[in-house]
Amino acid sequence: MLITIELYAAIAEAIQANQITYEYPENEITIKELAQKLKLTYPEHESLLTRCRFAINEEYADMSQVITKNDRIAIIPPVSGGAPETVVLTTEPLNSAAMHQLVIDPKAGAVVVFSGIVREFTDDRQTIAIEYTAHEDMAKKMLQKVIDECMAKWPIARMAIWHRLGYLSISETSVLIGVSTPHRKDAFEAAETAMIRIKQIVPIWKKEFDTEGQNQWGHSESNLNSLREM
Repeated sequence: MLITIELYAAIAEAIQANQITYEYPENEITIKELAQKLKLTYPEHESLLTRCRFAINEEYADMSQVITKNDRIAIIPPVSGGAPETVVLTTEPLNSAAMHQLVIDPKAGAVVVFSGIVREFTDDRQTIAIEYTAHEDMAKKMLQKVIDECMAKWPIARMAIWHRLGYLSISETSVLIGVSTPHRKDAFEAAETAMIRIKQIVPIWKKEFDTEGQNQWGHSESNLNSLREM
């Protein structure tokens, strides 16, 4: 099957073409498979490709959607004025309303936005603040891996993960996970699994500061059953 992909704006400029073609041996391919192929073909533009959306026949498509012969495919970069990224590491406060707006989709009947909050007590230790650090380049790749895993398992329309870095006080938001799906059960399950996977594979560390003047590095969870299920 011959696939012709239309390119626009920033992605057309980066690849220096208005369209590209692929000869695919099967009669159908998913958007996810095509996106992976593009990232392997153009590794220098992986960051931009991650922020792009795909369209099939002038309609936005989710990652599980199947491309068939004669479909019109387009890669849509962030629109004029910019668009929030799906994977973000930042020292700035996180906005749950912005996350909700990012992942909402006409094909989705449910949107779940999970907020991870800095809590005051861990067992009998009273925390006053947490500092988050990360291997940022690797962390972004692993956060995208978490999204890709979830999209392969559930019929997700849109998904994003934003994580804070730096010094956070009690009740500040440390992480946001946004998921939209046709039905609520999938959205809740995907958000919960994403949080488990973040703790398992994403190189982000937290250092807790308590009222006794003690500093303690937090430990990632290891949920082997969830790991095997993925």
